[in-house]
Amino acid sequence: MIFIVGATGLIGKRLYDLCKEQNLNVLGTSTTGQQDGIEKYCIGDDDPERLLKYFEPEKKQENVAVITGAITNLNECYKNRALSEKVNVVGTKLLIEKLHQAGIKIVFLSSDCVFDGKEGHYTEESPTNPVCVYGEQKEAIEKYILENISDGLIYRISKQYDLSCEGKHLFADLYNGAKKGKIRCIEGLVFNPTYVGDTAECILSGIDRGLIGLYNVAAPESYSRYNLAKEMAKALNVDETTEITCEPLNSFSFPEDRPLNLSLDTSKIESVIEIEFKKALSMIETYVDNI
Repeated sequence: MIFIVGATGLIGKRLYDLCKEQNLNVLGTSTTGQQDGIEKYCIGDDDPERLLKYFEPEKKQENVAVITGAITNLNECYKNRALSEKVNVVGTKLLIEKLHQAGIKIVFLSSDCVFDGKEGHYTEESPTNPVCVYGEQKEAIEKYILENISDGLIYRISKQYDLSCEGKHLFADLYNGAKKGKIRCIEGLVFNPTYVGDTAECILSGIDRGLIGLYNVAAPESYSRYNLAKEMAKALNVDETTEITCEPLNSFSFPEDRPLNLSLDTSKIESVIEIEFKKALSMIETYVDNI
């Protein structure tokens, strides 16, 4: 069984739907309540022991837990550090520990925010040096898994986008800004925008192939947020009327530092999984066509 912790978030939901499409045995959790195939579970508050009843012990080798749930808003992680630490570190460690002890394979979604963003083109061997609380918390779980779980799988991901106007994701944010006539971009902010459907496919492929260890999982092309904003405005035919600014980090009212160049080297995952990642620029056109 594939057990998705955080099955109503952007990645978790897409992964859950993909499992259903492939007729896989899947169950998910959500903090918001029960629904068909989704159980209520709050990391840091609820006892992970009670999740074990959903797994079939006689099928130990087939049981996988994919941990996508977390507090991911960088400002919230900093401003409410006690809560984010309880969820993203303490609760997540306990969850991983209990699941691992029960013989369940762990797949953990980390973040490019484990890097300081000074150099870019980070590989799996690049030293981590987070400059934000969220990155520190993801780094803590990475280290815990690498030191304690020999068959664990960690995927470091970049910014995600979908083709839906609903929800919180990169394209929706750029679209809403363009429709309002103004998009503010941080100067030097670079990342690997990745289609959430590709991320979900990589998770299932990694499970199927029995991957272990650490992988950067993202589309290979990196872009600045500024360039993506210009492409979105152009696709919407509002490039003449949309004010797109590129401003230094200190002109924003963030409560802490932010990493800037988070471009990832994805050659390792591409060498073991056959997937053709969607290209962000062409997907902007598709996104606009679907609106």
